[in-house]
Amino acid sequence: MRRTARRRTEQAIEVDTEIDLTRKRQEAERAQKEAERASLREQRRRDAEAEQELRARADERQRAHLERLKQMGVDLTALLTQGRADRVIELRGGQGVSPHLHLDGTDAGA
Repeated sequence: MRRTARRRTEQAIEVDTEIDLTRKRQEAERAQKEAERASLREQRRRDAEAEQELRARADERQRAHLERLKQMGVDLTALLTQGRADRVIELRGGQGVSPHLHLDGTDAGA
């Protein structure tokens, strides 16, 4: 009986130890995954800030360039809109004729 009781006690201790080790392993894995996610979020934030800074610099260079052109007397509206018309839209109709839409251009399917 004593041996059986001692063996049960030893088995219970082994099971408790194994459970404790498993719990600690899982907690360590969880902590590592959270650290990786935090690191990834921080890297994405830094990347977004860097991209925003690059866009801001490009915008500032564009503004400075357009300002220099304006000072030279260039019509910025004409410059910035040249060749930008995608299509010419014409509506036709008359008495007794139902109006229809006529698109002028070769890329009518676009």
